[in-house]
Amino acid sequence: MKNTFKLRNLNIRLSESDKDAITIERTNTFFLNAQELSDFIKELPLTQQDNDCLISLILKQVQAAEHGAFIHGFQVGIRLTECENQPQRNVLPIKH
Repeated sequence: MKNTFKLRNLNIRLSESDKDAITIERTNTFFLNAQELSDFIKELPLTQQDNDCLISLILKQVQAAEHGAFIHGFQVGIRLTECENQPQRNVLPIKH
């Protein structure tokens, strides 16, 4: 029986409550690249079980990378906000 893997937008939960989830929409480029990868994998001499395992591992890696990138960006945003909220120091501008 063939498994169907569906690419969806990424939902990141910030707490145990589903209401705190943030949805990250994937771009058209993401879906075009995914289709290109899928077409390539279809041509490999894999059993259905090996194909499903490979796709599952790829999805797991992509989701881990997306989640890590989101968390990193979120932390950078928090640090920038904290810096903006600190009192300004007397710093001379750098001349170019």
